[in-house]
Formats: sequence, C-alpha cells, structure tokens
Amino acid sequence: MQKQNTPFLQLLYDNCRSLGLVQNQYEFSELCGRRSTWFSASKSRDLPLSKTAAVQLSIKLKYLADTNLPRKLQPTARKLSNMLMDHIVQSTLDPR
Repeated sequence: MQKQNTPFLQLLYDNCRSLGLVQNQYEFSELCGRRSTWFSASKSRDLPLSKTAAVQLSIKLKYLADTNLPRKLQPTARKLSNMLMDHIVQSTLDPR
C-alpha cells in the first residue's frame, strides 16, 4: 500500500518544527486541534489529513504569522497556510 498522505503530513510537521512552533509530534497534533497521539497514529495507519485538521492548522498558521512569528518566518508560515487551503479545496473537489 502506498503511503500517499504521510509525506504531506511529515512535510507539515517538519516545517512547523523548523518554524519553532512545535518541538515534537505531540505538540504538532495539538496544533492541529487533535489529541497528542494523532500525528503518530495517522502516519502509522496511513490515515488522510482530515479537512478539519487541515483547516485548524491553516488558521493557526495564518494567525501566528500575523501576530507572533518573527518577520523572517512569516512568509513560510503563510505559505504553509496557503498550501493547506489548497489541499482542502482540492480534497473537496476530488473527494476520493
């Protein structure tokens, strides 16, 4: 079975870590509005990124970019937020 969503989730996690928004998988799960074990469980079970988690993370990234992040990190956070919104739109248009 091909793991289609793990690379996307991992990319999001890696970027959130590099921005200093999270230090571990538990914090990333909570940033996505989920229980602390959500990220590791999603990866191990090949679960797709839910629209709810994507919306939650996108909104938080945009908010943090506008309020709390240093100026040099803001473009990356906004880019991630936009990427998540694109993912949401795409999954809505093509709900396989």
